[in-house]
Amino acid sequence: PLSGQTIEVWHHLTTAERVLSIIDDAQSFADSSVMLTFPDGLLYNGEDISPVFLAAYMASLRSYAAPQQSLAFTLPFEGLEGPDLNPYAGYLDDLANGGVFTFDETSLGQLFVRYPRTTDPSTMLNANEILVATVQFSNRYIALVLTPYLGLYRTSPQLYAQLRTAASAAISALTNTNISTIGSIIIGGTVGSIVRDPTNANRVIVPITLTIAGIAEDIMQLQLTVVLG
Repeated sequence: PLSGQTIEVWHHLTTAERVLSIIDDAQSFADSSVMLTFPDGLLYNGEDISPVFLAAYMASLRSYAAPQQSLAFTLPFEGLEGPDLNPYAGYLDDLANGGVFTFDETSLGQLFVRYPRTTDPSTMLNANEILVATVQFSNRYIALVLTPYLGLYRTSPQLYAQLRTAASAAISALTNTNISTIGSIIIGGTVGSIVRDPTNANRVIVPITLTIAGIAEDIMQLQLTVVLG
């Protein structure tokens, strides 16, 4: 019998096992504010870069896409190259459904974002990074509009009326701001009944409901009508 020895058994993961491992990594976060990218071994102008650099690159791109609903995600990234993705061609949907921010490559080998996913695939609103960014942008914008009222007024019907007017104006601005090829930031929104927080007399609750457009990611059914001339 062996004693004092450690025996390790190693084997290369199959593609399917590798995909499951990546999905498990994503689900260890399960957070709509966190993205795990695939592939993670990338080159930028021929040099290795880390996922941290890639995340910063993506964040800087989104910061210039204000309002946050830009189709720039789907454009090829100049100078960004990845490994051969052919072995994973049949698994990209699985990765996206598992909460992985998934790249694909063009016929020229250029990377582009196929599925902008967060690590929280529980609902499409949480899973799609563009939708998450749109909601976060709208939330920050409306909050910024209402900020000047903090600490200056008593909680009264007069304040509630001013907050309603300001919030409605912010919703209108988001609705009427159009981006070329995309449309408005949001479809519309409503302001609910503004009340004082029952557990905190210094807090006012401003309920707002926003309607935003979904993202057309796939052609699920292509219907063709062919006419012989």
